[in-house]
Amino acid sequence: PQTVDALMKLDLAAGVDVEIKL
Repeated sequence: PQTVDALMKLDLAAGVDVEIKL
């Protein structure tokens, strides 16, 4: 479903953002 896909994309983007900040 679209909701699950959106959540996965947000989670992935958040993980990348955290790695960049570190």
